[in-house]
This record gives sequence, C-alpha cells and structure tokens, in this order.
Amino acid sequence: MKRMIKIFVVSFMFTLLLSSKIYAVEITNAEKEIFELEHMGLQVLGIENDMRLCLGWMNDDKEEWKEPSEQAVKNLEKIQDKLKGMQFSKEIAPMRGEFIKLISKLQGLYVGVKNKSDETIKSELNDFWSNVESYNNDLKAKIDEFMRIPDFEEGFTPINESRKLFTSEEDRKEFDVLCALMEKKEYFDALIRFENLWGEYKGSPAEGIVVSNLIKCDEKRENNGGMRKEEFLESLSALMDKRIYYPNLWEVFYQWRTMDQFYNHGASNFSVIPNDEYIEKRWQVARVIMKQVESYPEDKWAKLQVIMLMDLPIIERGGPYGNSNLNHWGALFTDLLAEKEEANAEQIKETSD
Repeated sequence: MKRMIKIFVVSFMFTLLLSSKIYAVEITNAEKEIFELEHMGLQVLGIENDMRLCLGWMNDDKEEWKEPSEQAVKNLEKIQDKLKGMQFSKEIAPMRGEFIKLISKLQGLYVGVKNKSDETIKSELNDFWSNVESYNNDLKAKIDEFMRIPDFEEGFTPINESRKLFTSEEDRKEFDVLCALMEKKEYFDALIRFENLWGEYKGSPAEGIVVSNLIKCDEKRENNGGMRKEEFLESLSALMDKRIYYPNLWEVFYQWRTMDQFYNHGASNFSVIPNDEYIEKRWQVARVIMKQVESYPEDKWAKLQVIMLMDLPIIERGGPYGNSNLNHWGALFTDLLAEKEEANAEQIKETSD
C-alpha cells in the first residue's frame, strides 16, 4: 500500500524570516504555548513515523500490527490528556480542540487496524492528513500573528557571536584562523588546534562552540571513519545534561541527535529511530535556552536558537535511500550543500555574464 507522507510540523523559520516587522526579544506566553503545541506535535509525528513500519512496509502479517498499534493508541491518549489539562491563553486556546480532534483521527485509524482493509486504512489516512493540513494552516496563522523573531543589527553572524566567548584577543584571533582553515577545508590542521582550545576552555561558555567545531573537523576530514564517535557523543551529551546555556546549544543537540542515529541506530527505513528520546532531549534543551532569554531579555541570538531548535524536523522514514537522517548528516558533516551552493552561484554568474 502506497503511503502518504506529509509534514505535521509547521516550518517556523520560513514563516518568520519572511516577516518585515521588528520584534521584541522576550518570549511571550503565546509564544511559549506555540512551542508547547509544536513539542506535542513532534510527539504525534514520532508515533505516526513508527507506525509506518507496519502500514508502509510490513503488510504480510497484520497480526504483527496488534501490539505496536495498541501502544500507539495509549501514547496518543497520554498526549490528549496532557492537552486537556493545560491552560492556554484565549488567543491560542482554539488550537487545543483542533489538535485533540486531530489526535483522535490518528487513534481511530490505529484502533483495530489489523482487521482493516488497505482501502479503509488509506481512506482514514487521507482523512487524518486532511485534518493535519487544516490544523497546520490555523497554527501558521497563529504563528504569523504571535511568533516574533528578533531584529538583528547589520553584520550579525553566529561566528561573530561565538568569537565573543573567548577571553583573550589572542584566542579570538586563533578562532578566526581556525574558521578560515575550515573554510579552506583544511580540517585536520583545524582539528589539532581546536583540541588545544578545548583544553583551555573546558567548563566555560566557549566550550560548546569549540566542541562543535572540533567534531565538524573530525567528521569532515578524510579517512575519519567515526573513530572518536563514542567520545564525541559523550561530550555532546554531557554539555546538554549540564542544563546550562551555551550560545550554540541548539547545534549541540542537532549534532548529538544526528550522530547518535547514524552510528548507534542506522540510516535505513527499517532502522530503530528513537524519536521519543530525541524529542524529549530537544525539549529539555529548549527550556534551557528559554530560561536564558527570560534571564537576559536582550539575548536575541538565544531566542532565535529556540525557534531554530523547535523548527527542526524529526527523523523520518520513507526516503528513497533511507531515513531522513542522511539529509541531516549531509548538512552537518559534509560539504555537499556548500558545494551545491557554490555551483549554483557560479551558474548564475555565467548566465548573467
């Protein structure tokens, strides 16, 4: 049975970056409620993603659907119960009823699914995704109205923000040199020098950016083979578990999730994908960053990190070559995207000439 695969999570960054308004930095109650809805939306999508193993590829013995479908119904019920117990502002409250209805549609699909025909399942899936589309449109309208992105000064870049974390001018210049080495793809040389900075900045606000760049260099260099994967996964996990703010904490999570899936679970559509663990870790990190914004309302970069973090899709099954973590791996630990952008820029230049 051919599956319909649609995205349940609204793309925050697409919506927000097209806005011309100048926004405040603090996180409002409406924004917190939207983040809560997205968090629970990710949970629902994670459940649906796991059930794809049954409904998408394991049709031969429908008796095998019984246990996972019953567990999916229970997990969806927990999300519904949490929704019903939450207090929402009058602006966001209408989304709760719509979300509960949407979850009920998915529950209805899974109840007794092993006894349903492929035609019935397809019809109920169509009904579910129709509700998803309606919900997403309404949530997008709330995002347009209430979600606000900070207005950054001209010349702002994450690299410049990271540069401020080093305590001496000498180390700031060293960081500039290492970034230049990475731009030139001289990853091994940069790796050795980032190792030296790591020794100096362990336990400081700069540790996150040093570790993150160290890992990029090691994963991108030739003949790497993931020899330090356990060390790096442990380091990234330790940074998050400190529950303190780093100015690249969203990237620390992104790297950890991508590496954990790649090395510990696999890249195929049949691989285990512990999205429930990843979603809860993401939410833990989001709360740390939101606390930073509450304590330092002028920290525009922190607020943008929350938006980027919550905008990150889950790892999905259904890709032509495997699960979607392959795309995340390519974005983080290869130069394929940069090379494609360079090729496109060159093509545009040639056309204009």
